[in-house]
Amino acid sequence: MKVLSLTLFLFLSLKTYSKVTVNYSEAADVFEIMDHVSLWTEKLPTAIRRHWEKKFGEIGGEDLNLINEYIALRRKSDSNYSSYVTEASPTISLFGDKGIASVPLSMAFYSSRSVGEALKKVSPYVTSKDYKFLAKFYKHFLPKIQTMVKESTSFKSHLINYQKSLKKVHADKILKRLSKFLGLKITSKTGIRFLVTWWPSKEKATFDFRGNTIFLRYHPLSGARVWEGTTLLEAAIETYMAHLSPNQKSNSTKIFNRSCSGRSIEFNDALKTIWVKTLPEKWTLKKKFSLHKKWNEDTFTNLYIKLLFPLIEETINGKQNIEGTFIHQSSQLCAELHKLATRR
Repeated sequence: MKVLSLTLFLFLSLKTYSKVTVNYSEAADVFEIMDHVSLWTEKLPTAIRRHWEKKFGEIGGEDLNLINEYIALRRKSDSNYSSYVTEASPTISLFGDKGIASVPLSMAFYSSRSVGEALKKVSPYVTSKDYKFLAKFYKHFLPKIQTMVKESTSFKSHLINYQKSLKKVHADKILKRLSKFLGLKITSKTGIRFLVTWWPSKEKATFDFRGNTIFLRYHPLSGARVWEGTTLLEAAIETYMAHLSPNQKSNSTKIFNRSCSGRSIEFNDALKTIWVKTLPEKWTLKKKFSLHKKWNEDTFTNLYIKLLFPLIEETINGKQNIEGTFIHQSSQLCAELHKLATRR
């Protein structure tokens, strides 16, 4: 049954040569707009809500009743799958403190072309009552949402530029090697994908991720490209690191801290720099590549990158991952560098 009909059902998808995709999905756009209008969690930015109330007035009456019911449903659906979780830890993790979770409700929209398709996907995970409410909710707000979604058709011209940017930094090759390096089993369903989504024109462009989806939030009429390939690649790498389990992060950090405590941030920065800048540059320049340049503004991190890079190459070429001796060897290199840095 066709529950909801949008004037424009648009799904623009441009794939790079492997698992990295840059897409526009109207279903995801509609979902994210209304999610941000509702402010169902205090962790959401208020940009879209402020824009909404400036354009349509303060939310009240039936709109408010529907928003409040949506908030209750979102909190209920998210209770067992927190996609906004930050893993609390007494020590700083080598691989960051962000966790991965996939909420069936939101993932149904992120993977669909239309709201109608998304509602069909989400039906097994919600009650009949909640399903009927969601259909009513989106149908009610459709006239207002369309004023924003129509602007999103301009995203089409941006996707080719993003594809070229990702290709330039060897994104597919990097992420394929990185998944093996981290010991992750990345499938076609868990591979990184970017979604461009509508954002108010007067607000600063931003990006964040939910599960394996990275959202590029900016106004579709603001320009043909907002982020360069290196920035997109760094976001993808952070997302891959977030796929590591809390136990993996904790155990690796404990091993590292035995020899080089207090340098987790430098390790994280060095690791990301190598995967985002150093390896792509070597693969591009080949024989002309030189490791002896400034890779990071921080002196310790810059030197650590030059020590860590050969070890990462050795680990990759040996088809090993971080579960082997990599963390221990990294901590030893860090400890030696720390001694030199603190010597008086």
